[in-house]
Amino acid sequence: LIGDLRIQTEFAIGNASNFKVVGATGAYTRDFEEMTKKLQDVENSLESAKLGQSTVKELLANITILQDQLNNADKKLKDSNDNLNAITSKINLGNVTLDGLRTSIGHLKSKTLELENNATKLQEANLEGALNLTREAKERALKAADEAESVQMVIANTDRQIKNTDRLIEMQYVNFNNTQNENDKKLDELQQQLSDLKSQLPKINENMCGQESDSCDICGGAGCGKCGGISCDQGAITKAEQALDFANKTEHRIKEHELTAEDLFRSVSQVKQDTVAVRSRAKDLFNRANDS
Repeated sequence: LIGDLRIQTEFAIGNASNFKVVGATGAYTRDFEEMTKKLQDVENSLESAKLGQSTVKELLANITILQDQLNNADKKLKDSNDNLNAITSKINLGNVTLDGLRTSIGHLKSKTLELENNATKLQEANLEGALNLTREAKERALKAADEAESVQMVIANTDRQIKNTDRLIEMQYVNFNNTQNENDKKLDELQQQLSDLKSQLPKINENMCGQESDSCDICGGAGCGKCGGISCDQGAITKAEQALDFANKTEHRIKEHELTAEDLFRSVSQVKQDTVAVRSRAKDLFNRANDS
């Protein structure tokens, strides 16, 4: 709104200045001086308002950037929690598998002992058959030992994965705490800036809208949807509107006088033409009289 009023005022004053250069402004010298003074007041108020608006925009931009950083930190924490839940599920599944393998190992060991006992008994009855059964039992025992070794490797890998997961969780927790502390510090700084700006709003409202207030009173203010009014003639908005109205009225009056001057000029020109014609005719008659 202020920008539009300013453009319209400068345009009207530009036209009035052109008329002042051409002429027909002798009767309005005092009006032009008064209008120029009012416009200077408006310019000063507008420059003061620009600083407050720039500070508000910068503060809002900082709040937006900080909000994005908080959202990113929350997303990273959520991703870390999802990864931790997935790893925990895998560990639980591995524990179930390990329990099953341990049960199988125990069963194999029992079978091995049973086969050894049977081999001893068979050896007493049939040496050759007992020897074959003993070989088979040995092979099964070796196979069970290999399986047990594989299970131990799985257990070791699982332990390493658990330790790596613990370190990852600890690192993420430290990073999150550091980020959270930095964000809290930035929020405190922004809150302080916002409080400082709010303390300046009454003075800004007085300069722009005409009354020192931090609420939406009769003259309005920042964030009120209106600014200035009939009883708010000390504000930049009202001054700008008054200056624009004065400039428009002055321009209209100058145009009216220009039209009157043009009509007078045309009348004088016509009289001049008529005078020249009469003079020419009188000269012709005088010459003709002399010739006679």
